Amino acid sequence: MSEELKTIKEKATQVLAKYPVTYAGVFGSFARGEESKESDVDIMIRLVPEHTFSLFDLVGLQSELAENIGRKVDLFTEKGVDKYIRKYVIRDLHPIYSR
Repeated sequence: MSEELKTIKEKATQVLAKYPVTYAGVFGSFARGEESKESDVDIMIRLVPEHTFSLFDLVGLQSELAENIGRKVDLFTEKGVDKYIRKYVIRDLHPIYSR
């Protein structure tokens, strides 16, 4: 795991622990080690199964992650990942949080 990814993991964990998230992983350019100064951080999360999580909750989590990490964050739920890119997301996924 790169130093940048370790930093993202540390900063994201501080935020994710406050939410009903059981797993989170980074995919995309950061997962592949191809990030640039302008790259956003792509994060996929898995939620506690019985917990309701509104769109407002998701936007709030995304905003808090971006503020803590210091970069734009694109946040996806596991179920919300488009079927056409799912295999690429799974291929690149680097776990950064689990409970």
